[in-house]
Amino acid sequence: MSEFNNTYFEDQTFEHVDGAEQTFVKKSFTRCMFQSCQFFETTFENCRFEKCHFLDSDLSMAKVKDCTWLDVQFEKCKLMGINWAQSKTLHILDMDFKNCVLTYGSFMELDLKHLTFEDCLIKEANFGEADLTDVVFARCDLTESDFLHTNLTGVDFRTSKNYAINLNDNKVEGAKFTFPEALSLLKSYNITIEFDHKGGDDG
Repeated sequence: MSEFNNTYFEDQTFEHVDGAEQTFVKKSFTRCMFQSCQFFETTFENCRFEKCHFLDSDLSMAKVKDCTWLDVQFEKCKLMGINWAQSKTLHILDMDFKNCVLTYGSFMELDLKHLTFEDCLIKEANFGEADLTDVVFARCDLTESDFLHTNLTGVDFRTSKNYAINLNDNKVEGAKFTFPEALSLLKSYNITIEFDHKGGDDG
């Protein structure tokens, strides 16, 4: 593609670029804006993104082998089926997500400390053995997402819903939850919770 013939890109805006099913190797983007771009099933290999912003773009099923993400913002993007664990270069993703679809994504074994997921659909995502220390899930839907041997220290789930977390299989010190969603934490204990519907003292 002519838009990406160079190797290094700084302070550029890419609008309505169709890079679906293309392959980009060893490309570096700094302070770049990607708006309404199509990267469905695109392969990014050994690419670097720093201080970039993706807006209203589709990266579903993209391959991100050995890519680096530093201070990258995704807003109103489709990011379905991405195996972020392919970005093994730094074992860290420095990104924030707002109004994004991250369904079927994999974040296994990654260092995700301090990331923010805001108003996102994160259905059937895999966070197994990842470090989510101090991550914020703000108004997210985590239906059937998998947390196994995950570090959830200080994670903020207070405004999110449909999470299922086994307290025996994850580290949850300092994590924040709210009622009634927090009742889901007790499912693994096979217990029954009943509310006392009795009125006040009749005496």
